Amino acid sequence: MNKYKGMVLFFMKKVQKNILDLKQIYYPEIYIPTNKVNKKNEYDLSILIPVYNAEEFLTRTLNSIVGQKTKYNYEIVIVNDGSSDGSSDILNKFKEKNNNIKIINQSNHGISYARNVLLENASGKYISFVDSDDTISEYFVEKMLNIIKSQNVGYVKCNYKKIQNKTSKCIFESNYKSDTNKENIDKYLWGSIIEKKEYENVSFPENYWFEDMVFNFFIVSRMKKIVICEDYLYNYYEYENSASKIQGKKSNVKNLDQFYLVYNIVNFYFCNKMKFTEEQEKIILHELGTMLVTRTLELKYKERKKVFYASCELIDKIDFSQKYKELLIFKKRKFLNWNIAAIYNRICQKRRLNK
Repeated sequence: MNKYKGMVLFFMKKVQKNILDLKQIYYPEIYIPTNKVNKKNEYDLSILIPVYNAEEFLTRTLNSIVGQKTKYNYEIVIVNDGSSDGSSDILNKFKEKNNNIKIINQSNHGISYARNVLLENASGKYISFVDSDDTISEYFVEKMLNIIKSQNVGYVKCNYKKIQNKTSKCIFESNYKSDTNKENIDKYLWGSIIEKKEYENVSFPENYWFEDMVFNFFIVSRMKKIVICEDYLYNYYEYENSASKIQGKKSNVKNLDQFYLVYNIVNFYFCNKMKFTEEQEKIILHELGTMLVTRTLELKYKERKKVFYASCELIDKIDFSQKYKELLIFKKRKFLNWNIAAIYNRICQKRRLNK
């Protein structure tokens, strides 16, 4: 690990002025994927739940999980990440009544650290992450594992509903079909079951926002196919103080994590002389284009321009296998075009997902 860290730092020292300027604004820790998953396969499935001060909705979530109607054996692994509310009491009550619940108590380290601990303690052949404020259908395990077993696949995703927590109204429904193209499926961590071995040597980056990016980059990009379960088996709840709402405040300098995480991943690949797949190349361009623009819109103009030029410098270091149209914007340093193209792509993406 120290060897890799030294190599990454070597590359960083050679980066030009714009990235150095960004460091003065804000700079997170270096990300190096190191996680080693649990090798035991004692269960068909491990359902993994990171919990932090989830007292308000935790009972609802756990009731939906312990009540699964299935022939498969599954465990529920929970990391209580230093909760200071009544979450611990709720967890202990559920554990007393359910032998398949494992609780790991720790001081608060954040969502990424908790997820990594969950992976290290999961004893199922397959894993599924469930957020502590969401619910799953009572047939989630049965229907999803039936598909995995019958089709011998490593990744299955179900349709889901987004529900406004305050009103309990459904505000969005996905519409995936069995023949939906992979690029038209959103890459959320939840609402899916994945073979555990896919997480080997992949870890969630601590102290970063947008940590789910590594899931898309290291795992989803490697999967040849995402098999769809057309049933609505996952309910995602939106509420005012959720992490996604906080991260959505574009004036927060932490939105620059979008750039730094891509930068560290790219340098990790360089240091290990690894080549990007075509899909990973598209992810890099998407993250430094559409996603970075929309998440930094309300930062100061000078900061946004610095992160754009830093992205251009990073793009210059990559030998892309295809001539993507987005490359021209970075190669020619077209800051205005970067903004316009990204916002246009964002609108088109939302239209595709809403079809």
